[in-house]
Amino acid sequence: MQLLDYEHKISSRSESLNIWGLGDFHLGCSACLEKLLNTNIHKIKKDPNAVVFLLGDYADFINISDKRFDGKTIASWLTLKDLDNLAIRQCDKVIEYLIPIADKIIGGCSGNHETKILRKYHFDPTEYIITNLRKYSKKMIVNLGYGVSVCRVKIKRGRETRTIFVNVAHGSSGAITVGGSMNRIIKSSQNLNSDIILRGHTHQLTVLQQSRLRIPASGKLQIVDAPQILVQCGSYMRTYQENVAGYGEVKEYLPSILGSPEIQIFPQNTLSYNVNLHTNK
Repeated sequence: MQLLDYEHKISSRSESLNIWGLGDFHLGCSACLEKLLNTNIHKIKKDPNAVVFLLGDYADFINISDKRFDGKTIASWLTLKDLDNLAIRQCDKVIEYLIPIADKIIGGCSGNHETKILRKYHFDPTEYIITNLRKYSKKMIVNLGYGVSVCRVKIKRGRETRTIFVNVAHGSSGAITVGGSMNRIIKSSQNLNSDIILRGHTHQLTVLQQSRLRIPASGKLQIVDAPQILVQCGSYMRTYQENVAGYGEVKEYLPSILGSPEIQIFPQNTLSYNVNLHTNK
């Protein structure tokens, strides 16, 4: 588990801090909808109050020795020569996409695809990606690894400070249904006191708000109904393609809603949230 701190300044009460959960690109696979990924990265770049948590599975990393390998599912920008250094080539493509928003990235998780490459070939794609992105950022981008991380996000306006706890991990739910995978996140919400929980892995794009009660540490009794936002952060990998049967189709996974969530936080006297889903409409 990791704990990190991030501070963001806003200038007016009408401004929001906009947190994006961005992951499960699966670049290098023909099923990756790169046009939508590029569109959302452009939105993040234009927003001065956008910050990003990367949630893993940035590339597909399925090489010839993997039983899931199918040459028909390789992205058109990969060549035969790239197969000898497939992980590096795909990492470089991820970096190319993320350079325009490097300054907005707080940290990045490892997904199961990165972790498999690390364990089998002793090459860490997440560390390679983040180390290279740091060259284009004015702040340190944190490698969050494969576990759970909590970020204390401090939103400052003048002398006022509001702290939001964001719980981030790639996730490991093996549930087939949306409800099953969401139940896994609900159970996770009981482990740590967090305001926002971001998870990847499931390729589902769903949002659930639940309530918690808070009692002050001192003074009079004041029961505060505090919202908690639980988010499955979507994917850019199509489950089904015409004339190509990827491993998702072979296993009959649910079709994915492609895109990413943006959680807007309004830190006025009463904390409020708004969630936008940036999808392939």
